[in-house]
Amino acid sequence: MCGRQGHEARNCRSNGVRPGGQGKIVNSAPQKQVSAGCIVQSPLLQATKEEIQSCIQDDQLVLACGKTVPLLSSVCVEPLSTARAKMPVLKGRVGGKTVDVLRDPGCSGVVVKKELASEDQYTGESSSMLLIDNTVRKVPIAKISVDTPYFSGKIEAQCLRDTIYDLIIGNVPGARPAEDPDPGW
Repeated sequence: MCGRQGHEARNCRSNGVRPGGQGKIVNSAPQKQVSAGCIVQSPLLQATKEEIQSCIQDDQLVLACGKTVPLLSSVCVEPLSTARAKMPVLKGRVGGKTVDVLRDPGCSGVVVKKELASEDQYTGESSSMLLIDNTVRKVPIAKISVDTPYFSGKIEAQCLRDTIYDLIIGNVPGARPAEDPDPGW
């Protein structure tokens, strides 16, 4: 509001007016604003997939101020980008369901979308998953049956509620290299 950096607008001591003629908001209730076609929301509100997609152009997130921020995960979202087209992703099956399978040579295990594992497949155990940002997440383990061009059989998988791909196969014994999926699968 004051034009200086280093603090959020809600913490600005200026009594000025926001760009577009909007006065300072003093109420701390969740706010939802539309700016340049993009929805800007407080952390308490969730944007829909359509609202988020409307703010993405050329693998960049377009901010309300017009500036852009590169998306690291843009290789994994629609529309297909050149980078995503190079990802080792093929169709496979978890149980009887057809899924998208990523062969990830940077992963040391198997990760499955939680909804693809039934309650009776959970082992009651959990493991600690080290993520790329050096954070650790404790996740449940399920023993699932997979049938993919990269790996087929029963395997223990770490279950996550929301994953970029339905099944991620890392460097586990018996997994085929990413560049050598089974052509006769």
